Amino acid sequence: MKILLDNEDLKGNYESFNEAYFQSIIDTIAEYVEFEGDSELSIVLTDDESIASMNQQYRNKPEATDVLSFPMEEEFMLGDIVISLDTAARQAQEAEIDIELETAFLFIHGFLHLLGYDHETSDLNATEMFDLQEEILRDWVKNDK
Repeated sequence: MKILLDNEDLKGNYESFNEAYFQSIIDTIAEYVEFEGDSELSIVLTDDESIASMNQQYRNKPEATDVLSFPMEEEFMLGDIVISLDTAARQAQEAEIDIELETAFLFIHGFLHLLGYDHETSDLNATEMFDLQEEILRDWVKNDK
């Protein structure tokens, strides 16, 4: 999978969030679900202000969120995942985990959305998606982190 990573706004912070980090998560996801491996994936790491603007524009929700996914209908383009590292850092602190683990959790969540999983359509779909997300994260931590 070709990863297009935009983390320019981070000004040198979070160097661990590079293509290899995200590729290791994608490799773990591939053990659980099928997707086009030759696809392109855009990942944007941003702040609360930017993600709040996107959330307002695309979902009519005026607040910051942790992750947004934008599936693409173009051949060989899986989509875009946008993660607010401001929110990820707060959530990591609240959960008493490191930001790398929280960001992996959010990335898996966004990736599953790109593959068509949707926790907002029914309780059954939510259970399926969140269980799969947790299983992938546990496996990634055990094998790659």
